[in-house]
Amino acid sequence: MSRRETNAAPEPDASRTFWQRLVDPSPRVLDVGDRQSARLLASLLLLVIPLGLISAVGQLLRRQDFDGTFAIILSALLALGAAYGFSRTARFRLAGITAASVPVLAGAAVGWSVPDDPVWFGFMVLGPLLASAFLPATWVAALAGLTVAGIATVLAAAGHVLTDGAVIPILSFSIVVSALVAVVAVHRTSVEASRRQDALERQALHAQDLLLQQRRFEALLEHSADLIVLLGPDGALQYVNASFVAILGYAIDDWRGRSVMELVHPDDLAQAGEAFARSLAQPGQVITGHLRLRHANGSFRLLEGVGANHLDDPATSGIVINARDVTERRRAEETTRENLQRLRVAMEVAELQVFEHDVHLRYTWIHSPGRGEAPADIIGRTDLELLGDEGRPLTAIKRRVLETGHRERQDVHVRVDERDVWYDLTVEPILSAAGAVVGLRGAALNVSQARSLQTQLQHAQKMETLGRLAGGVAHDFNNLLTVIGGAASMAAAGLSKTDPRWHDLETIERTVERAAALTHQLLAFSRRQVLQPAVLDLDEVVAAVAVMLRRLLGAGIELITSRTESLRAVRADAGQIEQVLVNLAVNARDATPDGGTLTIRTANEDLDDSRAARLDVRPGPYVCLTVQDSGVGMDRATLDRIFEPFFTTKPTGQGTGLGLPTVYGIVRQSGGAIDVSSTPGQGSTFRVYLPPTDSVPEALVDARTAPAPRGAGIVLVVEDEPSIRALAQRQLAGQGYTVFSAGDGIEALRFADTHEGAVDLVVADVLMPGMHGPDLVRQLRLRYPDIAVLYMSGFTNESAQSFESGAAFIAKPFPMQELVQRVHAILHDRRAH
Repeated sequence: MSRRETNAAPEPDASRTFWQRLVDPSPRVLDVGDRQSARLLASLLLLVIPLGLISAVGQLLRRQDFDGTFAIILSALLALGAAYGFSRTARFRLAGITAASVPVLAGAAVGWSVPDDPVWFGFMVLGPLLASAFLPATWVAALAGLTVAGIATVLAAAGHVLTDGAVIPILSFSIVVSALVAVVAVHRTSVEASRRQDALERQALHAQDLLLQQRRFEALLEHSADLIVLLGPDGALQYVNASFVAILGYAIDDWRGRSVMELVHPDDLAQAGEAFARSLAQPGQVITGHLRLRHANGSFRLLEGVGANHLDDPATSGIVINARDVTERRRAEETTRENLQRLRVAMEVAELQVFEHDVHLRYTWIHSPGRGEAPADIIGRTDLELLGDEGRPLTAIKRRVLETGHRERQDVHVRVDERDVWYDLTVEPILSAAGAVVGLRGAALNVSQARSLQTQLQHAQKMETLGRLAGGVAHDFNNLLTVIGGAASMAAAGLSKTDPRWHDLETIERTVERAAALTHQLLAFSRRQVLQPAVLDLDEVVAAVAVMLRRLLGAGIELITSRTESLRAVRADAGQIEQVLVNLAVNARDATPDGGTLTIRTANEDLDDSRAARLDVRPGPYVCLTVQDSGVGMDRATLDRIFEPFFTTKPTGQGTGLGLPTVYGIVRQSGGAIDVSSTPGQGSTFRVYLPPTDSVPEALVDARTAPAPRGAGIVLVVEDEPSIRALAQRQLAGQGYTVFSAGDGIEALRFADTHEGAVDLVVADVLMPGMHGPDLVRQLRLRYPDIAVLYMSGFTNESAQSFESGAAFIAKPFPMQELVQRVHAILHDRRAH
């Protein structure tokens, strides 16, 4: 491509000066050098023509014989004017030759006609001078030689000048001037040639540098880890670098010319279209965003990129996009975010506090889930400022770590908002680069619930150990009490109340009842008794036991009861609930030696998650039985131990330490919980929470006081204690029943194999040598599918709980008339159905 083709025509400029408008060449002159030469020629002609005209006019006015010479000069000036007109066109070189030749010819003509006037000499010398400014050196030298020859010719033709002796200086001057002009022209041409050569070399170096830069740029593009794309105005791929293969897995040739929208995830098409339209509307504006592009394997990769519209730039002519694959980074960020969320949730669930301190033990940062204060209220303060004296244990540990520079871990007890809180505290120093302690960091895990559970476990283990001991004693003791009480009852039945022996027998029965109450306490606190639950209205239970409680409390203590409308029913053993009330009342009586009040009230309550967790029960609705006294109260040390078996604050001989453990055992075995609050000098409050039931409460009936009814039927009594077996058989037979007995399960099965006819009811001890009662019943049902069952026992453990749910049960020791009543009720219900 030629130089003329690569340069655009200059635009007309209204701000050009008048002189510029006179000398600037035509727009058709494209070459920069030609434009400069044409501009120089026009400038010289505009200077020479007026000066020549002025000089000619001056000569015309001054000399008489200048008319002919003036015509020659005027013709020459007109010729120069024509040359000026050509100088601003593409034929400026022809104009230059004309402008240089005309002065020489005009000067020769003037000298030929007026040799004594120096004007002709000036015209002739002007020609080479003009030529030296813009013509090549060869042209200038030829014109200089022509000028010297013309001057010599004029001088030779004017012989009268020779007589003056001036020809030699004039001719010599002309030759010297012409030679100098030629030398100057040659030098100028040489310089211009050198400049052109230098320009060509510079252009070559520039082209080489451009090529090198282009190769470097291409190398950067092709070896870039980022995806670089050039899009056309229709979104077609005009160029992609090698990362297109690495990131998306496609061959470049397969996608060149295709729309990039074919790669965009369907859910991102709207976003991609909007960004592309915005780029077209805002050339040069940088647009950022994220898009998912389909990989060759069918998956999608998330790309983060920037794009800019350079469609108007001829060097680019496209929309340039630079993008990088951030799929793995985004996955890592999501994983980190999820892990941080899991860690945050775990810390909140575990109530794990994480913190940092400065050297003055002020908090500089804290994450404190479950803590009342916001982090902004904690930062800048110390534990002593936040907790008062309760913060001293924390401060002591942290100060020790500051002083020693060693990590420490301890369990610390702190009382926060009137609650006892235990923390598993870990503190370590923050060290500078020089190894100096510049602060602390640590974590505090709330282990209050774990310690509570540990305490409960230890308590349960104590109860289990004592329960096994108490259960074994109670089992044998209840058998003895059953025999003693039964024998006394049967003996008293045949005597008149006026008989002195009747009173002795009654004393025996009352003693048996007191002994039975003691064994019931042993079994209750160990939760090893068999409950006989019924649907109860606690208000009725309180009303039924209130009369006895008033006699028990004495005249110095006022009993106040409070009923609740629409109280929820509970399913519990009425006798055990009565025992709870009696034990709590006795405890209140002993705590109120100078008199006071005992208040028993009921209420419907709902336990939220936190209270339910503290009481170790499920959250939800409960029935609360509250027993509150105005006694001496208890301190924290006593409260922590009140449910321990055999723990008592009473003097020796005045307490067994079984009352409150018995209450605890009954409540827990009934599926409930008990909460205690007390302040020294302000009394104590026991709150018993029992789960409600939707069933209708049953009427309270004391079967032991009702008369023993007569009945009929075949009854098999299976009891390993001979005395109990004999008493039961004698009592039931006396009320009209046909009674058979067996000493154990094997003997009972042997009887069933030999007995002809059905057996209506089996009265079986739960625990017997060889075969327990429930196992015997399962065997008997194979022979008598409709047989009724009444279990009896003074003690039951896990194996004894295996008898069927809802089976009839009577606890030892029992009065014989109660046994008759239970047998009559079972057989009567069986016949009714």
